[in-house]
Amino acid sequence: MKTTFFNRTILAMAIAIISTFTTWAHDVQSEINDYSAPQGLLGFFDNDEELLAFWLSDIGDDHADKGDFENAIDAYTKAKNKFMTLGKEEYAAIILSQIGDCQYNVRNFDKAIDAYTEAKNIYITLHNVKLEADMLSSIADCYLIQGNFEKAMRYYKEASEKYRASNNESREADMLLADSYSLFFQRDFVNSLSNFKKGLAKKHPQVLNELKKMTSAERKSFWENNSIYYNSLYPNIVFTTNDTTLLGDMYDKSLLFAKGMLISADTEIERLIDEYGYSAAQKTLSELKEVRAKQTKLYEIKLEEREQAKESFERQEEKLEKYLLDFLNSIEEYGDFTKNLQLSWRNVKRNLGDSDRRIAIEFLSFPKLGTNDTVYIALTIRDNDKYTEPKMTFLCEEKDLKAAKKKPYTSNALSKLIWAPLAKELEDVDTIYFSPSGLLHTIAIESMPHWAEKDSLMCNKYKIYRLSSTRELAIKRNTIGTNKALLYGGMKYSCPPKDMVAETNELLTHNDLLEYVASNDIGIGERLAEPVASMLLGEEWNDLPPTMVKSIKGMLDPKYDVALICDKKATETSFKLLSKKNEIVVLHTHGFYWDMSKALEETRTRRVNHERILPFMQIDDAMTRCGLAFNGANNVKKGATIPSGYDDGILIAQEVANLDLRGLDLLVLSACQTGDGEIGSDGVFGLQRGFKKAGTQSIIMSLWEVDSKATEMMMKEFFKAWAGDCSKREAFVNAQNEVKKEYGNKYDEEKHKGPHWAAFILLDALEK
Repeated sequence: MKTTFFNRTILAMAIAIISTFTTWAHDVQSEINDYSAPQGLLGFFDNDEELLAFWLSDIGDDHADKGDFENAIDAYTKAKNKFMTLGKEEYAAIILSQIGDCQYNVRNFDKAIDAYTEAKNIYITLHNVKLEADMLSSIADCYLIQGNFEKAMRYYKEASEKYRASNNESREADMLLADSYSLFFQRDFVNSLSNFKKGLAKKHPQVLNELKKMTSAERKSFWENNSIYYNSLYPNIVFTTNDTTLLGDMYDKSLLFAKGMLISADTEIERLIDEYGYSAAQKTLSELKEVRAKQTKLYEIKLEEREQAKESFERQEEKLEKYLLDFLNSIEEYGDFTKNLQLSWRNVKRNLGDSDRRIAIEFLSFPKLGTNDTVYIALTIRDNDKYTEPKMTFLCEEKDLKAAKKKPYTSNALSKLIWAPLAKELEDVDTIYFSPSGLLHTIAIESMPHWAEKDSLMCNKYKIYRLSSTRELAIKRNTIGTNKALLYGGMKYSCPPKDMVAETNELLTHNDLLEYVASNDIGIGERLAEPVASMLLGEEWNDLPPTMVKSIKGMLDPKYDVALICDKKATETSFKLLSKKNEIVVLHTHGFYWDMSKALEETRTRRVNHERILPFMQIDDAMTRCGLAFNGANNVKKGATIPSGYDDGILIAQEVANLDLRGLDLLVLSACQTGDGEIGSDGVFGLQRGFKKAGTQSIIMSLWEVDSKATEMMMKEFFKAWAGDCSKREAFVNAQNEVKKEYGNKYDEEKHKGPHWAAFILLDALEK
């Protein structure tokens, strides 16, 4: 972890106080100018060289924070040399470890080893066993990534002994796991498994304990460093050794705990605060959401104006989160948000119901260590005596999956890879609950042909439920039934900015719930509406008629209290305000998703053509590269000016994540690419993640660009069946079959990835 030597706030205050009367030390003048150091501050200290060393280290921190490791190394090296000259070896050692980290990041592993070794030798003379062990561990990491497993093992063992001597159990666990990793590559699977069991037994309780104290940003960073044990090393060891005694524990830790851990932690914290009912904590949670909403808006301003506001919001966010975490930790067992992350596969088994004809399937993909392949397996549970542990089935490797992916809904080639290996486990089964992984997030595997029965689809042969996690089967949730439905359609995408502003002002005069939307705290004045402009260049969106949502309204009346929002009133702001109060929401509009490769290509093209690089293009965040269009969304495409403090008509996934939609039982996204996103170990980062984080239960969404007429038929047939008391799943499958009767299996291969009836998926629609 990089150390920042100077608190920048204190430094700035000191500069302000003394800059008017301090003289300069001539011999360091040029070096200070090189780094824009606060010259007037030097005379305030007894030792100008010491101050300069600290200042150079701070400059190194700034460069490292921005990923500019070459300049960071340069500044750190100068700081280290000055500390050594001054006899401040303890500071020099810290700087050396930072130089090692930078060299590691630019893959100069030999130079990183040199820096870590020099730091280690200093810590030996200082008798600091813990930091000596840290350096040994870092040296081992360098050897490991270079494939020198023998040396990696030697240094890991030495580090482990030092940690044990300094009573540092946390790092001892890391060393055991690192040893396991190294031994695995040496194909010593027996000792690799032994070390892994010992290491994870120590590590997992530490992980749970740390999570309870961490903010969302801290959890993300922490999980990046620790998820490899759960998502990669654990399944590799079990898969390679075929140790079936570990399958239950792996199901609990690699699937129920690790799969989607970050979003689960966030939602559990909000649920506990809301259900406990302490008004001060609930108010703080609302304030936190407002701060996060304002942070999201920073994507809409120029890069040079963003940093100062971003830093201020991050401080506010951290303060509010720390308060909420302290509150939860103070109410003992109730406040432990990790409880629902520690469910067992036995909880899932018990909640499969009385029938032994139901099965829960967790698909798991993981990189096969030592190869370029990704392996797909399935862990299955049934409620019968044969399942004393979950069962593991090898399915295929990702290269085979990609090869068979062409026409997955009309050919059984892919079904033979995914479903056929599970044939034995599916004997006598009538109901399947499954959670996808990897590329399976992008395919409606529930709608594929049966692997053996001609003209039979999986969704017609079985009752199949797609779940975010089989954890959904074991969690008891408090539902908030409002009996209200909100239907959006007939948006005016070219609505002038002045009309958008007028509609927003009308809403805000009657409601104070969205006061923050119209605030001008950032002080950015007029702004260009370009939060996602880089992906939206090109033709403007055509208006969609409101006929579909009007038909749905007729089906839901009088069972639900239905609000139909069309024409100019269908603003982004109105959705943020009104959706909280509804049990059903239908959004009939345009959707979009840009993957990172497309965003990078656009950036490269603009640089070559000397065109402006828009602020959005410099953000590596999948949650800002997808969204939905509301009134006035074409203003973004045209680069029109929208007054500060007003929504621009583009609702991105990150904005959705900041909403409170816990009363929303069913969301229907009748738009293109709403199920797309960036796939990672924590799930799909896209619109579905935004809506799930906001509290939505069930979602209907599309996997590709959809045909408008087929979509309208799909939605009408779904609501007609659901209004007739079918379950969500029954209504959905019925609608698919009706569209298939009308359109068959034909589709436009240039625009669509499959037949029209297979374009949509239904997520987390468990029957009550």
